[in-house]
Amino acid sequence: MKRTRPISRTLGKTLAVVVRISLVVLLLGAGYAAFSYLEATKPTIDRLDDEQIRPRVSVAEPTRIEVRRQWRGHGTAAAIRAANIPALVNAPVAEIPEHIVEGRRVERGELLMQLDDSEYARQRDRAREEAAALRQELHQLEVEARRADRRAALEADNLELAERNLARTEQLAEQGNATPQDLDRARQDVIRAELSYMQTAEFVDNLVPRRAQLQARIDAAEAQAALAQLHVDRCRIESPVDGIVQAVDVKADETVGPQQRLLRVVDLRRIEVPLRLPAAAGRDVAVGDPVTLRTSGGRRNTEWSAPIARIAPEADARSRAITVYVELDQADLVDDYGDTPGGALLKPGTYLSGHVEAGRPELRWVVPRRALRAGRLFTVRDGRLATVPVEIDYSVERRLPETGLPDELWMVLEGDEDLLDPAVPYLIAAPTTLLDGQAVEAVPFQGENGAARNASSPSTTDDQGDRP
Repeated sequence: MKRTRPISRTLGKTLAVVVRISLVVLLLGAGYAAFSYLEATKPTIDRLDDEQIRPRVSVAEPTRIEVRRQWRGHGTAAAIRAANIPALVNAPVAEIPEHIVEGRRVERGELLMQLDDSEYARQRDRAREEAAALRQELHQLEVEARRADRRAALEADNLELAERNLARTEQLAEQGNATPQDLDRARQDVIRAELSYMQTAEFVDNLVPRRAQLQARIDAAEAQAALAQLHVDRCRIESPVDGIVQAVDVKADETVGPQQRLLRVVDLRRIEVPLRLPAAAGRDVAVGDPVTLRTSGGRRNTEWSAPIARIAPEADARSRAITVYVELDQADLVDDYGDTPGGALLKPGTYLSGHVEAGRPELRWVVPRRALRAGRLFTVRDGRLATVPVEIDYSVERRLPETGLPDELWMVLEGDEDLLDPAVPYLIAAPTTLLDGQAVEAVPFQGENGAARNASSPSTTDDQGDRP
């Protein structure tokens, strides 16, 4: 027999389902009523057309000014006069004055260091004593030489008298007035006189090489004394230039050897910067062209101006660069400690970028680098953006007060005076979101504190200022 559920349980479940459906319908109805109320009471916003949405952009008038082609290079500053002072002898360091330390100013000829010169002084004294003894020996030899010369002269006279006596005796012997014994004695007298003269002449001749040998020994001794004195002088280390002590490499009592560096002195009054420029700059740059030197990565106001002093005659084939030499005179900036307050001194070893103003000034169109994008200049003609294609001839990196803009990087455009219209302003900063032909509100640039910046988003209030 089939079993059936109780009727009361079935009715309860049906009622629960009906209640749930009713609640859902009620909630949906309430939501729709609220939406209808909000839709009916919402405020009405007036839509603006494209002519009313006019972004404000900062503009400037195109300017033609006289500029010179600029070439940029890099180099490291070096002192024109600097000295690595080496030791020239083997000797211990006897003394270093207390004021000879790094950073102190020294003058040319000032004592920087004293080496122990006692050994060289002894060598000098011994050589001088030896030279004096040899000179005394030479003096005695010269006395003997004078006496020998006198004796030789007397013996020559004696020989002459003996020869005359022999001639008279031979004449008497022919006349029968002299015996053979007289003739033999006369001949013996001549022989004795001649032998004596020959001995004296030989002694005189031997004095010549002895004198030469003594003189050579004297010269050698004097040379040794002079060399020892030179070593003594070299033990006194003096500054060869006026400058600042860069380094003291040794200490007292330390033994030094030849060519070992003792100190380094740098003269900061004249600085040279060898700038390497592209080889193409060789046809433009010349001696006397002005150069602006800046520290790479340093403060923007750290710069120096100086002319080109020399130009290397050859270009480097590997780097395709030429070298120009810039000389900077900063004698007025050097004090006793090398630098002046404010650090305006250019110091050797500083890595610099240099901008050379080359050639003759030319009247050209110039615009800021930020005003160009993809080779186009954005102008405002009749209230709408209009792009102008341009070509860049070269760049100039410096302030151009004639333009009235604070920029330091400028592009010199290729083209004649008809390239731009002075009455059509251009955006000083190229936009990234505005389109060609879009309506804009041009705001003339009023300086670093008064101009509005270029905007790529619409502005509907008058007090929304922009700065470039």
